[in-house]
Amino acid sequence: MEASRQTRVKPANRLNWLTKNAGKSIATIDSGQLQASTTPVSSSAGFELLCTYNWVSTAVPTIFVPGGPPQWTPVTLPITLRKDSGKHFIDQNAFRAPAYPFEPMFAALDVMKPSFEFGGVDIVTNRNSLRKLLNFASGFVPESFRIEHKRVHPPL
Repeated sequence: MEASRQTRVKPANRLNWLTKNAGKSIATIDSGQLQASTTPVSSSAGFELLCTYNWVSTAVPTIFVPGGPPQWTPVTLPITLRKDSGKHFIDQNAFRAPAYPFEPMFAALDVMKPSFEFGGVDIVTNRNSLRKLLNFASGFVPESFRIEHKRVHPPL
């Protein structure tokens, strides 16, 4: 098994390329304009793992690349679960790298697939935004949906 590589998240001011040309509205789509596609959506053709990473609890935001799930530790049954306590992240990327929450993914991608081209990629989003987008497109929610860039720091 290959050893993990530790990667530090760079300061936000060095990463202006992440937000180049972001923030402009591309299009507005009313949910009433949407029509069901006749093309089925499926992952039956397979998928390609691009990158993985894990956050390390340190003072400086740091990730290990490649990442992986925690090692399974079997438990003796029956088990009684303790009440939750402490911090529980909903989005570690937004918490640990608030200015550029996708930067850890790009850093891991640079290590694991440095020649990856984004020419065929239509959208890069997180799990929560993808869920909201799919709910909007499916007509499950009446409110509007918006994917936007939120600039935390002023441009340099």
